[in-house]
Formats: sequence, structure tokens, C-alpha cells
Amino acid sequence: MVPSLLIGTWSSDDVRRCVHIFETGPGTFTGWSDDLEVPGRIVFGRNIPGPHQLYQNYGDLAKIYLTNNGEVSLEFGAYSGMCCSHRFIGTLAADGATLRGDFPPGPNQAPHAAIWSKLHSDSCVNPATLRRFQRMASPPSKNEQ
Repeated sequence: MVPSLLIGTWSSDDVRRCVHIFETGPGTFTGWSDDLEVPGRIVFGRNIPGPHQLYQNYGDLAKIYLTNNGEVSLEFGAYSGMCCSHRFIGTLAADGATLRGDFPPGPNQAPHAAIWSKLHSDSCVNPATLRRFQRMASPPSKNEQ
């Protein structure tokens, strides 16, 4: 049996959230999301100190569905006692590298398009990107460019 292309770690284009997806049985999936502020992704001005703490939230269970027609549904906050879950509905690319779709309108959710990219590791953070950004506490000066 060939593993589903949906299995893996995915990062959204909003730079904060990623989701880990695993197959629990033929055509059934489970997953969890991590919300992370990665150092250097948000650049502060020279006179504005960066945050002393970065927001990090790990392991929020997510509902994951893949229909026979290839539609993927990711529901974040589905098991939370707080209002309201956020749902993404999209399509898995034929090569399994991207999920393209929308967060439809709903309670506490503004509609918007999103693209999820499959990462090449189990981590939500690419170490090479992290090292590149850690040195930059503010935008580079003209002499540094």
C-alpha cells in the first residue's frame, strides 16, 4: 500500500502555523497543529526592541479529512472548549507538495485563501532559515546590503 501524499508536516503561508498529518488507517487521518513565532520572521525597527518572549503553542489536535475527489479539510481548534474552530478546505496538488484552498467564512473566521507547503522534515522551522534570521534584529542598513 502506497502512503498518502497528505502525510507529513505542512506550513501555511501565514508564517505562523504548521500541521503534522499522519494516516491512522486506510483513508483516515489525524493531526495536530503548532503555532509559532519564529525569530526573525518579524523584523523590528532599530529603536523598537523585539519581543522578550515568542508565542508558541504546540500539539492542538486537528480534524483531517481527505475525500474521494481529492478535497482536503483541515479543522483547527475542533476539540477546544473555546469558540470556534477554524476550517481550511483545499485541494492537494498532484505532486503532493502543496495544498491550495480557502478558509471559508464562519464564526470568528474571515474568509481568505491559503497555500500550505509540505516541509522536508518533521519540524515546523527550517534550521537554515532560522540561522539566517537570528542575526538580523532590525532591517539591514545600506552598508550591510
